[in-house]
Amino acid sequence: MSENPLDLQTAREQAVKTQESLDRKVFFLKALSETSRELSGLIQPKRILDTFLLMTMGSFGITHGLIALFTTKTGQGNVTGRGISMNESDEVSRSLPLINARYFPLEKFPEGSPPRVKFFTKESRSDQDLFPAVIHVLVFWTLSDDHSGFLGLGEKMSGQPFDEDDTDLLLNLTNVLTNALSHALSIISTQQLNAELSKKNTELEDALEEVNRSRDELDRRVFHLKSLSDLNTELSPMFDLDGLLRAFIMTVMGSLGVRQGFVLVFDREARLAKVASRGLESQPAVDGDVCERLLYRAFDSLQNKSLTPMSLSSIVDFAFLKQSGIDIGAAFGSFFLIDPSCMGLVVLGQTIKGHTVSSEEEDLLATQTSSFMVFLKNARAFQSIRALNEDLTTRNEELRRTIEELTEAKQTISLLEKARGHMRSIIQKEAERVGRARALDFALIFLLAIYIGVLFNFVNPQGVPLVQESALRPSTASIDPRQARRMIEEAKAVLVDARPKELYDQKHIEGAANVPLALFDIVHMMKLNNLDPEIPVIVYGRNISRLYDEELAFRLKQRDHDHVVILSGGLDAWEARGYPVQ
Repeated sequence: MSENPLDLQTAREQAVKTQESLDRKVFFLKALSETSRELSGLIQPKRILDTFLLMTMGSFGITHGLIALFTTKTGQGNVTGRGISMNESDEVSRSLPLINARYFPLEKFPEGSPPRVKFFTKESRSDQDLFPAVIHVLVFWTLSDDHSGFLGLGEKMSGQPFDEDDTDLLLNLTNVLTNALSHALSIISTQQLNAELSKKNTELEDALEEVNRSRDELDRRVFHLKSLSDLNTELSPMFDLDGLLRAFIMTVMGSLGVRQGFVLVFDREARLAKVASRGLESQPAVDGDVCERLLYRAFDSLQNKSLTPMSLSSIVDFAFLKQSGIDIGAAFGSFFLIDPSCMGLVVLGQTIKGHTVSSEEEDLLATQTSSFMVFLKNARAFQSIRALNEDLTTRNEELRRTIEELTEAKQTISLLEKARGHMRSIIQKEAERVGRARALDFALIFLLAIYIGVLFNFVNPQGVPLVQESALRPSTASIDPRQARRMIEEAKAVLVDARPKELYDQKHIEGAANVPLALFDIVHMMKLNNLDPEIPVIVYGRNISRLYDEELAFRLKQRDHDHVVILSGGLDAWEARGYPVQ
């Protein structure tokens, strides 16, 4: 049976169409596969958009296209174009908030819901002003509540419109894009979350370290307070100076963890030194003169030299210890002043761990030393009271014996009173007779005074000195005002005013240093301690009843000032020559 040529032609055409359709689907599937493969290895959203736009335009044979990704809440994002001018891309970027408001209404996506895709053609849109004129197809998608985007494509180079198969392929490609973007954004979100968690962990570790430091600091402060409490508890019942010093140095060294240390207290009036040490090969010398020189050198090494009673100052230079023969690796210490007659120092060596002494440890030593000074003052007061009681007991016994002696000498005193009255009447008669005193009268009065003094000393065991001690000393060399002024102007001598401060304030020689006898020790330490013993010292200041200059010159010589002279005529002679005074 012969076939109908018309049917064969129809079948052939149908087969060709079927083949073309199959080829087209194969091409679409291949394009979809290649796009999925290319996007699967990318995690940067911008590279995903660029790659997807190029592959999609190539798959459809399109020369114009743009793609954008932005945040739904703000409408801010990036636009990438191909075949689109820069001005057109910038215009679309500026229009993103308006596009977001028009095509992406505010609606919440259920958690885990797939991306949503909308397809528009140029004919179905009324927003020709928002996109370039060459864009004919738009695909909008929403990834989540935070991100949205769109794809815009121009006409095919073939001029054929998008058919149903093209639309399906474009929507499938868009699904591949949204999945790749969702994956990339998830990775970025995870990375950001990890970075934030890492930052939080770092902050937590820093906070934990700070907490540990604060706890260590709190523990250290609690330990310091406990050490101070233990020191007060240990020293409160003690009134013995030796035991007080030993307990103090042992407690301080234990609380601060040091190997070596010593504490020295010197009573300048009694010339008595007390010392306690731990960890030294030999205990520092306790001789009065040695201790005084040691304290003078320590005073020069103080951070603050303006000390008042019951105050202390840190020592900044320990070179004076080696000069005094004390072998200790000193790390920190303090000089303390109880009163002008009592002072001392405490010096501690390196810590057992060998670390640098902290400011808190220096403050602890200062606080402990301040407490020790209070107990030391109380102990000295207790000893003074005990000594006064013993002295009162002795004086009561002496007073009892004196009363007995006075009772026994009552008759002798009566005789002396009668003799004094008789002699007074004789002297009055002689004075009335002569009308004025003669040399013999003065001699008689002088002999009578000596007789009464000897008799009084015989009756009273305490007695009174008949000749002042200063009168028995060798006189000090003098210097005339003119020579003294030349030496002072040439800086070859130092001028010292020996009078009390109130007289010095009234009038004194210009440039003279006031060293009153009542405050000699402390003023000498503050003003003349560093003076070279070889430099001459010129002293002035005396009146009829008191030779201040002679007494001060004697004390200066005792302090190793070998060249001490007295200004001849004193302040009056100086002022008479017209020399400057204040």
